[in-house]
Amino acid sequence: MLTENDRIDPYSYFKLSENSDKKPILIDTRWPHEFSIGHLPNAINIPILKLCCLTSADVVRELEADINEMRDRGVYVICRKGEDSQIAVLYLRKEFADSLVPFKDINGGYENWSQAVDKDFPIYWNT
Repeated sequence: MLTENDRIDPYSYFKLSENSDKKPILIDTRWPHEFSIGHLPNAINIPILKLCCLTSADVVRELEADINEMRDRGVYVICRKGEDSQIAVLYLRKEFADSLVPFKDINGGYENWSQAVDKDFPIYWNT
């Protein structure tokens, strides 16, 4: 769906979030019960089905950030495997088409995060 330029690998995101004065904004598109199993400390939970019904103004309210802050910090999206987050990035880019807000997907989601950054991150399988 997205090109490599539209994505960031988990380790690069980790370094960016640790070393930046302006912490990136992170949207987690998983369901609340999945979010409660484990998530990154700065993640804002907006499930994919809810996100894709929001207007740009609704997203700004959910993130508690204005357009300039979103532009300066960048908005990254994560999910379990990196599939829903790609859909979310495409949707957000459409909603914010004139805003120049950078939206990126974290490649491979939390499954890749657990391999590249935090081996203790809880991984689960949907049944």
